[in-house]
Amino acid sequence: MIESNLPHLTASTLNHYKGLPVQTTEHNPYFLEIVANTYRELTTICARYNKVIVFRVDLFTPTVRTRDGAFKPLKHASDINIKNFRKSAIRELERKYKSKVAYQWVREYKKSEDGEDRWHWHWWFAVKCSKDKRPHTQAKEAQDIVINVWDKKIGESPDNNASSWFYLERKDFSPSQRMEQQKQIACGSTEDANDVWINRNAILGRRINKGMVMGGVVDECFYTLTYLAKVVSKVRSNSTKSQHISRSSQQKTDDQRRGRQEEIERNLADIHTSLAEELQPIAMQTNTPD
Repeated sequence: MIESNLPHLTASTLNHYKGLPVQTTEHNPYFLEIVANTYRELTTICARYNKVIVFRVDLFTPTVRTRDGAFKPLKHASDINIKNFRKSAIRELERKYKSKVAYQWVREYKKSEDGEDRWHWHWWFAVKCSKDKRPHTQAKEAQDIVINVWDKKIGESPDNNASSWFYLERKDFSPSQRMEQQKQIACGSTEDANDVWINRNAILGRRINKGMVMGGVVDECFYTLTYLAKVVSKVRSNSTKSQHISRSSQQKTDDQRRGRQEEIERNLADIHTSLAEELQPIAMQTNTPD
């Protein structure tokens, strides 16, 4: 039996959270607690590192192909040891990039076309940007690491997907820099806007606010991550009602190096101030600039 009631979570349709845009419409609310955790973890890791890679992956229960060619789930959500997977994935990312790892996940439910119950997890992770790799290269590499850990720990699914990624520099968080990036993303007039920062095709293809650039890269990043907070598909069954539907990292600003914790806390305060100003969306230009 599937229950859609989650009374302990507060739903909202406010289109900004602390100055950053949230994916929502009047008929598509989100859970405020999940968005608040997204903001906290994203800003905290950006206070620690000047340059950060943020990436998403979508992970499904393992499947087996049936005689008619369909894929049937091998496990129920209650059989998935998320804690074990999360520890292994973070250990691999920490070892690879010598970085602390911010993360967040949500569990969702939908029925497949053949009527099978399908449980899946949306995740995002953030790590320090590598000095010897281009951002999109590191993002793809990191996505592969996480999906490979899932395949080994949980089992393979053809639906597992490396989704969006973002390259964030803390110096670009000011309102003026965010507006400049917004214009460049909208016009597609620089190599960075097409390659290093963001996938413009993802903006053109999204269903909510299609073709609108929400702001600079950090605005677009946060907007994308808040997809995890949508109310729709957040359900529980009798076998999963005791399990969490969403969890995130709990980063601290502590650091053993002298003066480093104070520096991180100053950075965090500056980030909160910089991101407090809401930007108005602008339309993306689909024509190729001269």
